[in-house]
Amino acid sequence: MNKKGLSPKVSLARFLSRFASSSTAGIGVNSPYKMQFAINEVGAARVIWAAVCAGVGKLLGHRGVFYEMVGQEVSGLDGFYDHEFEEYGEYGIRIPADPDCVCDEVEAETGVQMMIVDANDLNVEILGHASSVDLDEDTLKALIADNPAGQSRELTPFILIRPLPER
Repeated sequence: MNKKGLSPKVSLARFLSRFASSSTAGIGVNSPYKMQFAINEVGAARVIWAAVCAGVGKLLGHRGVFYEMVGQEVSGLDGFYDHEFEEYGEYGIRIPADPDCVCDEVEAETGVQMMIVDANDLNVEILGHASSVDLDEDTLKALIADNPAGQSRELTPFILIRPLPER
């Protein structure tokens, strides 16, 4: 998806994005493009309500309310990183529609168990994993809790995790 489909012509996206916090973890709804995506995805009424609740949450010291209310599809949108990735500055990258199925398909083709995550310097979310993975979600999160892919240009889309041989 590119910015053309998310052009924040609607003043609501521009207006609401001014009140969103920025983060070192990546582009958030402080970008009018990501805010417009949220409006397109879940509707203006839900976004406005989430923004109001997020404002109250901030006053009470609770962060992340907006993303909790609008859901994983919005919080998982990556992209518009023209300050890091000039070639992707015009594009948003959605999370897979069925991440568990994607993981099972990759394993069927390659024999490699995998999980798909949305990890940044603030949080780790397991979006899906191969059905053959027998570790619980807390253990999977712990494996990547330090965000080994990083948040800058040198990040890599794949991280291999395997047990160390016994010595």
